[in-house]
Amino acid sequence: ARLSMKLLSAVLASALLLACAAVKEESFGRLKAKNGPVVTLFYNQDTENLAKAESIMIEAEKRMARFDFFKCDTKARGNARAAKQANLQSDIHIFVRTREDGIEEFRMPLTLANLLRYLRLRGVAGDPANVLPFKSADALQQLVDSTHTPVFVKFFEPWCAHCHKMKRGFEAGATFFKGRVHFMEVQCSASDASKAFCEEHDVARFPTLKLFTGEAVLPFAGSRAVAAYELVFHQNKDAF
Repeated sequence: ARLSMKLLSAVLASALLLACAAVKEESFGRLKAKNGPVVTLFYNQDTENLAKAESIMIEAEKRMARFDFFKCDTKARGNARAAKQANLQSDIHIFVRTREDGIEEFRMPLTLANLLRYLRLRGVAGDPANVLPFKSADALQQLVDSTHTPVFVKFFEPWCAHCHKMKRGFEAGATFFKGRVHFMEVQCSASDASKAFCEEHDVARFPTLKLFTGEAVLPFAGSRAVAAYELVFHQNKDAF
């Protein structure tokens, strides 16, 4: 009898801990009014891997006290219409809002390590002086050869709204990775040399990001977050 009571107490305690650990539910409308720092999981009950996503959010909340963590059922009454307009009703979406960087969707593979890395690097301060200007293709190659350091290039145009949006994050990356990876901007229309360089590398849309290692030119198609840069640099470290 004593053993049964102890077992029952353990089960009840575990259930209570799980209930207390749940991510706080919030409505779509109330979430829009929050300025951050906020991490929100948008989901519906039919979404695959929901339990995994919520457990990752719970663990991240324990480690990242500066963020408030919420979840939002995109098919619940009061949320469905706004979520449908925002195209959030299918699959799982995690959005992060900070005062410095605004709102951005977390687009890295969903693991606890990736989410923690991403959150720790949100709001990293950047210095525009750490972003190198483009001079010529030969000068870029000489920079790689002389420093044995890869160059991460952003091809852009001044009229490109997305280019302006990622400017702060690119400057933050240039500062965070200073000494490990050079960051450079190429305005394709700025000169004959920059135009020829963009054509040589088949730049057809803006912004376009490519990593020049000296041995290869690697396209980059991930999130424009510092954490995503770090992940790609780490995955391609053998090419440096």
